Amino acid sequence: MSSRASCPCSYARFLATESAGAILLVGATVVALVWANSPWSETYQNLWSAIASVQTGEPACRWTSTAG
Repeated sequence: MSSRASCPCSYARFLATESAGAILLVGATVVALVWANSPWSETYQNLWSAIASVQTGEPACRWTSTAG
C-alpha cells in the first residue's frame, strides 16, 4: 500500500529528468509519422499548412524592449 502512495512522487521525479523529455519527443515523432502516412494524412497536411497568429494589445517593440 505504501508503494501506491509514492507513485505521484516517482512520476514527478521521472518527468523532471531528461529521459522523460526524450521519451516524449520520440513518442510524438512516432505519432506524427504514423499520422502522416495514414488514411488521415490530409488532416496532417492541413494542420501544417494552417496559419496561426498571436496578437497582443501592444506593439512588439514595446514588449521586447529591454530598456527600463
